[in-house]
Amino acid sequence: MSSKFLDETNREFEEFSNGESAQVPLAVTERIFKRVHDDLNPNSFRVFGRISLVHLVAAVLTLSLCPQFGVRLFGGGLGLMRLFLPFGTYGCTALCGAFFVGTSLLVSGLVLRPEEIRVLKSHRWLQVAGLTLLSLGAFVMADAEIVFGFAITWIIGSLFGGISMLEIGSWLRSKVHGA
Repeated sequence: MSSKFLDETNREFEEFSNGESAQVPLAVTERIFKRVHDDLNPNSFRVFGRISLVHLVAAVLTLSLCPQFGVRLFGGGLGLMRLFLPFGTYGCTALCGAFFVGTSLLVSGLVLRPEEIRVLKSHRWLQVAGLTLLSLGAFVMADAEIVFGFAITWIIGSLFGGISMLEIGSWLRSKVHGA
């Protein structure tokens, strides 16, 4: 670098550092602090909205691979049910629920910000239960073939599969991103 460039840069820095400091309006400071606080402490409902969006996308994939309560979006045949059926009817139902909700929470654990994952984990049972019941409600509205015993088994599989996959997803994220 040239000596002229360094001298000019040093002069400009001296002018900057010796200049008057402007007082930032209190309203601007408060807005900035609120924004940082909100970014670091996301709302549980907002996090639920984010995992619901992930779930909406993941549901298309999972319903193409494993029908739930007779609902299948694309393809034909048994899909992953062929692998789950050796575990019996109820085992298959629990594994299908675990796959359906677990896939969404695995992806959520990978794509959400660390602050959102922290909030999700602090309310994991409530968040996963909400996602599970929202999904079951969607199946009811899609006129799925739901029998009480299978629904309870599917819910249990969804809860434990979802919680497990959330932990695995956030662990993978920490290994990949270091956060």
